Amino acid sequence: MADPSAAASTTAQAKGMCVPKSVPENFECRPYDHFQPVQLARFNQPTVKANVCMPASPGWVGDHCTTSTDCKTGTTCLGATATRAGVCSMACNQFCSDQPGYADTFCATVPSLAAGGSCLRQCTPSSNASECPTDMACTPAPRFGSPTAVKSVCMPAH
Repeated sequence: MADPSAAASTTAQAKGMCVPKSVPENFECRPYDHFQPVQLARFNQPTVKANVCMPASPGWVGDHCTTSTDCKTGTTCLGATATRAGVCSMACNQFCSDQPGYADTFCATVPSLAAGGSCLRQCTPSSNASECPTDMACTPAPRFGSPTAVKSVCMPAH
């Protein structure tokens, strides 16, 4: 894709930049904080298009954050400290509202994050939690309000 910093300069020649493709191995850009799949044309080949991972701040459920302003409207930053990032989440009662183009979520009971239910990004331990952003752990957690239902979710590795 075109390099936005080169396009802003009147003296710079047009340049491209490499970006990761959105492929099954990266679970629709999930390991990249605040990134979403976007269809863009290849640099200097406008007819060749691909789904690539591009910044789409602010973050959604499961993205790193330091304050709630790092998270989309309706979500909040849980578990952040002065020295460690937290996770964008939202309060829930058993179920979360998944959004198209974003990772699947799960309403988990995690007392270290919140007193009630917290929506967190689901992950797959058998894939080494490739859906989780760096420095997050794929950890089993019970469903809020239904503790026998357990799923693995991405949580800050504190």
